[in-house]
Amino acid sequence: MSRLTVNGALFDILDQGDGPAFVLLHGWTGCKEDWQDHIDVLATKYRVIAYDHRGHGASEHAGNYSFPQLLADLEGVLSVLGVDECALLGHSMGGMIVQMFALASPQRVRAMILEDTGTGRVRMPEPHRQVILGLVSLARAQGMEAVFGLQERAGGLAPENPAAARLREEHPERVEQQKKKFLAVDPAAYGDLLHEMMEQEDRLVALSSLAIPSLVMVGEHDVAFHRISHRMVERMADTRLAWIEGAGHSPHSEAPESWRASVCGFLDEVFA
Repeated sequence: MSRLTVNGALFDILDQGDGPAFVLLHGWTGCKEDWQDHIDVLATKYRVIAYDHRGHGASEHAGNYSFPQLLADLEGVLSVLGVDECALLGHSMGGMIVQMFALASPQRVRAMILEDTGTGRVRMPEPHRQVILGLVSLARAQGMEAVFGLQERAGGLAPENPAAARLREEHPERVEQQKKKFLAVDPAAYGDLLHEMMEQEDRLVALSSLAIPSLVMVGEHDVAFHRISHRMVERMADTRLAWIEGAGHSPHSEAPESWRASVCGFLDEVFA
């Protein structure tokens, strides 16, 4: 683990193992510890790199929270670490940054894995959207503790999928970990990056012009991302689908064995 300055901000970075570089990007309100179940196994074959986005985890609350900035941060981290080519995996918001990087620098992307993510605006029913915007206002006014407390009292933003519920029951220690990483998020990052996800231009047409081996992964219970996952597989060249039974929005934690089998099988083919 190291702390490096990139683009004027201090980042907490994990860099473990040898071999081809494999970069993992977490999602909105996540952190690099989201990959904790898999790092040691992956690092037996690959140089695994994971870091906290600015305003998340142990990285600096540095302002300027936008997708172009997160893309520049990824480019900066790879430059500082001396990585010219890599495979990348992005979860949810992280998958959107992976797509942007592949479009900007396709020659540097050996392969990409897009986990429970989309190519354009994150759409939601208007009542849900208003609730989310209300939480953003609360975060800016009173901080992430107030948002977490309100969500906890309300039972979350949406009904908990069976996989997430099972995970909470089987691993109660994860509940405190989830709270810790949520409270570590800068309220400005919480709001600004949500706005980016809700207003971004769609990248699917542009992605269809690439010839990068890709794996689109989606959880059985993550209904919101089923349609776009299938569309990516249909439209993008050299792309396959990994349907993760029993998982919701976070297969890496909700179905870790299936996630790891899909990821390792794909990477083994790419780097054969």
